[in-house]
Amino acid sequence: MEKYPAIIDWCPFASVRDRLITLHAANPRIDEIICNMATSYVVEADLCDLVQTNGHALRCYVRVWDIIQFMDRKVSDEQHTALPKERLPAPTAASLFTKSYATQVFQKLHMDEGITFYKLDPAFFIQYPELLGDDHGIIGQGTAILPDIQTTLPGPSELDERMTTTYRHFTCWSIDVLSQS
Repeated sequence: MEKYPAIIDWCPFASVRDRLITLHAANPRIDEIICNMATSYVVEADLCDLVQTNGHALRCYVRVWDIIQFMDRKVSDEQHTALPKERLPAPTAASLFTKSYATQVFQKLHMDEGITFYKLDPAFFIQYPELLGDDHGIIGQGTAILPDIQTTLPGPSELDERMTTTYRHFTCWSIDVLSQS
């Protein structure tokens, strides 16, 4: 039985997980790699479904983390079912990263339905080229739709109660997502 850090099992892509075990099992920065991967999840779409493009179809992808950062966290169940004032397609790509549109994008691209819709941002493999194997189907294709400022999941700091809670929440989310696959 192989021994490696359990955090590697949080990787939902088998080819990347295998390479993490082989190449980074002893890496003291493995948590940082996993956090970078989690913020690199993307979902592909046709741009005309998201942005008014005069009917021009163009493959694109959006980072899940970027959309989540702009969602209204205070949406009640009543508001969630009400029709929004503004509806997709948005007038501009930048509009997708507003509270008015982010929740709609999240739902439209089935981001809440689990990892089966997720791929990885090609930028992840620029940062970690050694993790790219033969499975190129896990890489987001098309034009990246990005907000003006991108954030990442912060790497873990000293293990304290707050960090333990963060790990617990991320673990629960990962298990939930993987069980839906």
